[in-house]
Amino acid sequence: MNRFNLTFRGEVLPGYDPERVRASLAETLGIDDPIRLQECFSGDPVILGRNLERKSAAELYAKLHRLGAHSELVRVE
Repeated sequence: MNRFNLTFRGEVLPGYDPERVRASLAETLGIDDPIRLQECFSGDPVILGRNLERKSAAELYAKLHRLGAHSELVRVE
């Protein structure tokens, strides 16, 4: 069975307000620590979901995309 990590480097999709994306991401993922949230937008890859089943990974990826956050699915070997 394919498993995936969902990574994020803090990139905001074109046409989205970065502050709104930041607030939406924090709310969606339950991040209330400003330092942790800043780490998500540092430019370094952060794993937001680890070892997810394909369906769960795709759903979270789509949700983040709708918020304006550019994330990547990385297959776990």
